[in-house]
Amino acid sequence: MQALKQSPSGFSLLETLLWSALAAVLMAVSLPSVMMMLDRVRLETAVSTWVEYLQEGRMLAIERHEKIYILPTHAPNWTEGLSLRNDHQLLKQSSALEKSFSVTWRSFPAQYSYLIFQGNGLLENENGHFVFCYKQLCKTIIVPKGGQAEVMALPPPR
Repeated sequence: MQALKQSPSGFSLLETLLWSALAAVLMAVSLPSVMMMLDRVRLETAVSTWVEYLQEGRMLAIERHEKIYILPTHAPNWTEGLSLRNDHQLLKQSSALEKSFSVTWRSFPAQYSYLIFQGNGLLENENGHFVFCYKQLCKTIIVPKGGQAEVMALPPPR
């Protein structure tokens, strides 16, 4: 009877090093796109949350037949969050955004540094928009006189 030869099991050091190098190259190539995707998700989440607050502010104004103010939690810095209030009390407040965010509000006429929804759901200001930027990504929330918020992508700032 012949003795069976045993073949070596496992990977050699050279094979392990080659596979490790290949994995490192693949990770280096894919990591920036994964990070960009995560940045997009963070921006989308923040913008969606603010659109929900704007819609809720408008609906509260209509339901209560009173003015609802949407203003920065710590004026004039919108990145610290926003607050919904009527003439008497704070109704709701969002949490602050990450430090990497920048948020600006511009309205017409320019003296309004906040939004006011009237009891009929229309803005007291003519119109306005928020510009959200997170790292190199930007989006805007447009709020027309009718009060229905709409989101648009913006080119990155230069």
